[in-house]
Amino acid sequence: MKELTRFRVYGKESCIELHGSINDTTKFHALKEFIREQNTIDFSGLETCSWHGLASLDRFFQDTKKSYKFINIPGRLYNFMRLLPSIKEKYVIDNFMLCQFELDTYASVETYYTVNAEQLATHATVDSPNVIPVANNLALDGFIFRFNPEMFQDSTPAYTFHNPWYQTNAEQAYFWICLLEYWESTLALSLDVIFSLRIGLQRSLCAVKARVEAAEAAFSSIGKVSGDLSYKLQETITWLEKQCTDIEQRIYKILKSVQYERRSCFRGGDLDLIQNCVEFIQHLQKSAHSIASLLEFIDTIEETGQNAGEKLLQISVVRKLNEALLKVDGFELSEAKINEVRKGFNIMDPLSDGKWEETKEEINKELDHIQHELGSCVVLFQSFDLLRQMLEHRQAEADIICQNEEQLLQNNDQWREVREQIYQQIKKTLVTDQEKYSFAFFLPEGYKAYLEEENKAPGDVLLF
Repeated sequence: MKELTRFRVYGKESCIELHGSINDTTKFHALKEFIREQNTIDFSGLETCSWHGLASLDRFFQDTKKSYKFINIPGRLYNFMRLLPSIKEKYVIDNFMLCQFELDTYASVETYYTVNAEQLATHATVDSPNVIPVANNLALDGFIFRFNPEMFQDSTPAYTFHNPWYQTNAEQAYFWICLLEYWESTLALSLDVIFSLRIGLQRSLCAVKARVEAAEAAFSSIGKVSGDLSYKLQETITWLEKQCTDIEQRIYKILKSVQYERRSCFRGGDLDLIQNCVEFIQHLQKSAHSIASLLEFIDTIEETGQNAGEKLLQISVVRKLNEALLKVDGFELSEAKINEVRKGFNIMDPLSDGKWEETKEEINKELDHIQHELGSCVVLFQSFDLLRQMLEHRQAEADIICQNEEQLLQNNDQWREVREQIYQQIKKTLVTDQEKYSFAFFLPEGYKAYLEEENKAPGDVLLF
């Protein structure tokens, strides 16, 4: 995944262009001044957009109570955007850039296929294959109705299989492909969580380190050095970067495995590549076993957040800087020495030059900034536990497949019992919006049953 660049907005006559990256903490003040009654938003310049950043942008647009048309939405962003509830009622989605994959290797490609809903509809005929080839041995990555805004949240989409085994077992084949889509989506969202965590923590801790280095330089000018705080902070930053990168790579590997098996099953519906139940279920098994491998490192995720917090607590940045300030306070410092301290802290107010009380007040403000930034890190550390939960949920669902492999290979109605077990497992662990929205989008029948159970008033009498 790409590193984050600064979010930028360019107002043009015909549209508002979004550029750079939107992350979990992006503010949209720069966008506000360009908003009119009718707005066309061009997303083509966005390099990355986190899930929480997208949710914040959605709230921003809705709070303005204006009209919006979206154009040139990059494929990876569109994969997240389409999960937002009632998106087709909120916005006009004019065109989008869809993800593609190579037909011979099933590998993803970086280029997108730009199309609008009307053009997309020409592919959605009874005789159309599920895998839509576009050009140069590339195909669109998913069912057509997953991309067409008019068909979002359609619980009975018109999928068509041309493979004889798929035709005979259409309900089963379609469900397993949808489950693989759900796993792929939630794994991609999990990858987004750790990526956003890594970038957010790196930025906050590097900001703390820069302020601490300034404080160390300022105090050293009067012989009162606070210790190797910045060095210890850098050690923690380097360690945390390595931990997060390792978690990212492991999730990415599992995601790619599930994606490959999903594409294999998906394309199998058009060709005779899969000829029986055993061959189909083997793809499902491979995905389940890959997800089950989460067990090898899932404890590391929560431990990373806990250990990072302990490391910062041991460094005790604010306490040691306060101790250094207390040692200095009360000394008879010359105006020149005070100004050396001010220079180290980059205090620019000329009216308080050479005055210790005013300088001390500015130093305390700087320490408050450091404390606030460290507090932000503590909040971010909690996301490690949330990530662990999301992955544990996928592991529990995959375990159901692994435990029922023999039944699934028999190609009888027992697959329906396994489906029900998976639905029940998903429904009892919907703790994040990411999971809930993915469930609603990819497995709408199961989600509908979930809503009915949730909306049932306590004490309702069931009549048989």
